[in-house]
Amino acid sequence: MDVLEFVVDFVSDWRMAVALAATALIVWLIAEYGPQNTAGTVLAVAVAITGFVIGWRWSNAAQQR
Repeated sequence: MDVLEFVVDFVSDWRMAVALAATALIVWLIAEYGPQNTAGTVLAVAVAITGFVIGWRWSNAAQQR
């Protein structure tokens, strides 16, 4: 149950939810319409990690104000 509480607290900020939704959309578009080989997979993973980090930084910056 602790993991579930952590996830809910983590995504409860609207900025993080927006960042995760945008990241998921971009990764889905890459997976659906991008290259269907190793390069496409590497690109999708890189975009997912980058989107997660950007959302996390955006959320933390807003909470520190």
